[in-house]
Amino acid sequence: MSNKKTIKKILKFSPMYFNPREDEVIYLNLNVSDMCNYRCIKCFQGKMTPSLDSFDLPELIKIIDQAKKELNIKAMYISGRGETFFVGSGNLEKKLENYKNLVKHANSIGIAIIQFTNGYYLTPDMVDFLVNHNISIVVSFDTLNEEKYNQLFGSPHGAFQKVKSNIEYARKHFAVETNDIKYYRFGINTAINHANINEINEKKKYCQDDIIFFSNYPMIKGSFKENLKEMCLTKQEYEEFKLKVKETSEYKWLMGICQNGACGFYYNGITIDVNGNVLLSPYDIDSGKLFGNITEYPSMREALKRVRTSIKEFLNKFPDGKTCPLRHSHYNEFYKFVKSKFI
Repeated sequence: MSNKKTIKKILKFSPMYFNPREDEVIYLNLNVSDMCNYRCIKCFQGKMTPSLDSFDLPELIKIIDQAKKELNIKAMYISGRGETFFVGSGNLEKKLENYKNLVKHANSIGIAIIQFTNGYYLTPDMVDFLVNHNISIVVSFDTLNEEKYNQLFGSPHGAFQKVKSNIEYARKHFAVETNDIKYYRFGINTAINHANINEINEKKKYCQDDIIFFSNYPMIKGSFKENLKEMCLTKQEYEEFKLKVKETSEYKWLMGICQNGACGFYYNGITIDVNGNVLLSPYDIDSGKLFGNITEYPSMREALKRVRTSIKEFLNKFPDGKTCPLRHSHYNEFYKFVKSKFI
């Protein structure tokens, strides 16, 4: 019998890291872009069309300042809509510069950042910047097979080799803090589907002990739903995706959960879209139709109260949806539910 101690692994600035109380506000979940260089066939957004009213850098910084002043947030979660290194207007070089300026500002007022990316712009220069600016980064990397990668991500020519090279550089430069718990600032996330379910264990092995590995089961919406015939063949297979997540993902569930089993991103934060709309989640931009724009509220706390009241009422009816309401089988009822209750 082995006496070897198993050390828990946690991604820095994820909900598990803070393990907040149910009423504690931790996050500003901010969509910073509505543009992407990939066309993933799993994408929740479906066919992405840039908004004409998207905020530029000054307006995004104003949102961050408001969240810090009114809610005293500890961290910012950048995910959801578009590639997250694209910030504001201008050409590619300007967008990447805007991104760095947004990060520097967040750091200057004591906000840590956790961010998802497709990894294409996670260049050595960008990795060096991230390492020095209190950011945890998670790369969406669904397969080790180049042909499958191109199929799943609809990526630019040569993207697979570029992203893999970026990962290899990053894994050498994001240090792992080890004590009773291992704290990581670099992770890989894999969305399980029919094309890659048989290589998930291999993907986890690829991460070794210097990258924290997460898997998830996709939402049957957007592009994933349109491509269901090749992404998920049966309802039984979808249930197998869920079981594979429990078997392989580091928290034995989705990355955003807290120890109480709820998703900390929506339970313990407020989500603002790139145009200022208040959302339930960074991924569901249509929920802005329910909650309106942050400029319409007397305070950010009032907006937070509106969203929290709505989701808590929904979960009173569907308590098993707290891990991820967007993946719940009755999530489509959320819209009707909110309109009947609060509009």
